[in-house]
Amino acid sequence: MKLVALSFVIVAGPAIAASETADASSYRSIFADYRAFNDEPIAAWADVNAEMERLGGHSGHVAAPPVPKPKHDSRSPESPGQPAPNAGL
Repeated sequence: MKLVALSFVIVAGPAIAASETADASSYRSIFADYRAFNDEPIAAWADVNAEMERLGGHSGHVAAPPVPKPKHDSRSPESPGQPAPNAGL
């Protein structure tokens, strides 16, 4: 097994070394396109409150849209022949 690994290093070594030198010359920093953070200007609290009122609340507090009620639900107590869901209690 050691012989196989050694053979691989001997055969693939020059190819790996060549690819490493090519990659080193074309290195590009991950910060090359970095743009500094620009803070939003501070708004007046009354304007922000008015906007939240217009939107219906903050995203954590906005109520989900109402779910449409089905026209006929076989589980509803109004269905003929069906007992109410809590009839046995």
